[in-house]
Amino acid sequence: WSNNPMKLDSLKIQLNYAVKDGDKIKSLWQLSDYFWSDDIRKAIEYAEQALDLSRKTGDKRLEGISHQVIANTLLLTGDKSNALKNYLKSLELLEPLDDREALFSLYHNLGALFDRMGHFDKALGYYEKALYMFNNDNNGLNNAKSQIHSLYNSIGNIYAEKNDRSKAIDYYHKAMMLA
Repeated sequence: WSNNPMKLDSLKIQLNYAVKDGDKIKSLWQLSDYFWSDDIRKAIEYAEQALDLSRKTGDKRLEGISHQVIANTLLLTGDKSNALKNYLKSLELLEPLDDREALFSLYHNLGALFDRMGHFDKALGYYEKALYMFNNDNNGLNNAKSQIHSLYNSIGNIYAEKNDRSKAIDYYHKAMMLA
């Protein structure tokens, strides 16, 4: 995505011609993702625009996901404190909606944050919530399917940190089989 001027032009055109607020917000998320590797300030700027617009619409799902996009970007910069605030706000908005796709990603990301903070038990708790959700959803969480190997790997990392090599290896094998 990054360093592809045609993709950037396409995303900007998509944003400019979006009629529905939800489509504009999704375009802003994509623009935020586009700038992750090149210009983190622009990534945060687009994510914050998405949050502002989602608040105006009153759509709690879009607002919750916008907080998650901001938190993902802040985590990338190392701003764990503000990332946590945004993840928790996202959690507050999304859990009552039982949006399993959004919650799977959120639980996985919260696990990653607590992992980076050295809070391995909290990280494992969120990773296990994501895994439980994946294993018990009748619709199969379509977006989660592309992330499940990463989740297994992350759980393996936690067990490796806790010196439980047997469990770590089990999860690494699961991750490898799905990757």
